[in-house]
Amino acid sequence: MTAETPQLEVEKHGESVESQWSTADTIPTGDVQIQGSYGIVNGIEPWDANGGSGSLSGSDEGGADTSVPELYGNTPDKWEEWDGCAPFAGAQILMYHEGISVSDIEQREEIADRLHVLMETDPDGWTGYRMPRKGITKYPTSEVEHDYTGHDELWLSKKMFRNEIDAERPFMLNIPSNKGVKSDEKSYTGHTVVVHGYYESDNGFDVIHYNSWNTNEHRMQFGNWPINTWGTRVVH
Repeated sequence: MTAETPQLEVEKHGESVESQWSTADTIPTGDVQIQGSYGIVNGIEPWDANGGSGSLSGSDEGGADTSVPELYGNTPDKWEEWDGCAPFAGAQILMYHEGISVSDIEQREEIADRLHVLMETDPDGWTGYRMPRKGITKYPTSEVEHDYTGHDELWLSKKMFRNEIDAERPFMLNIPSNKGVKSDEKSYTGHTVVVHGYYESDNGFDVIHYNSWNTNEHRMQFGNWPINTWGTRVVH
């Protein structure tokens, strides 16, 4: 038996947005019924910035002799083609709040390029400790509808994950490079992902996320990361 998923009307940016939440799911697993709860932020789009083609894939080229602000947008950048996982993750979150589709190539590339500069990401795509927060907070209000602030969470808890997702605020999970972290199909070593959901059951607490390497939704177990992993909440 699967409990009916209630439909909630959530007010966001002056618009009524429908979200789906389940607080009493019964998931059949063989002969065992597992009780669980989950939360999902609807409306945030995945972005396969690692390559490929199509409206949700690829990124602007690199290695060009361009400078700020001319390189903002779908113009080749002066750094490598990979803008960096933290700028890509931050861009997905800002686009969600701004109502910008990942298929809007010019706007998505401009946001990612600006965050690359503001987060002081190096030419190879590496972003320093706690720099994602600074990049989000410094994002120019003249270029977006909202005034954004980044908040670092150095002590991660399931309560924080629930609170952010239930408030429809996807956030960045920054995993350092000192230990590989296994998700359902990828291993992360020095990577930032976009957390946009959770699933909690007798089997554990799954962190639902996008990783900017493909458009699939991924899961990993809560706490399956180095102790110096931190979260960056994005609020406005």
